[in-house]
Amino acid sequence: MLDNGKKSIIEFAFEDWWVGDLESFLNRKPSAAFWQALEDAELMCINRIDFEEMMATSEVFKSLY
Repeated sequence: MLDNGKKSIIEFAFEDWWVGDLESFLNRKPSAAFWQALEDAELMCINRIDFEEMMATSEVFKSLY
């Protein structure tokens, strides 16, 4: 939500896409974003240790950062 209390759509994700707030995750600070799904969705929560392991061992994840 913007400072003036109005909502702003900043991103749409299509099937098989990932969305998240990488800056918030990496800086270990709460996200200012509010996520809303328009249809049923699968939610994955990844802790920092598992994220760092994926970054170290997976070429796919290395390319995301």
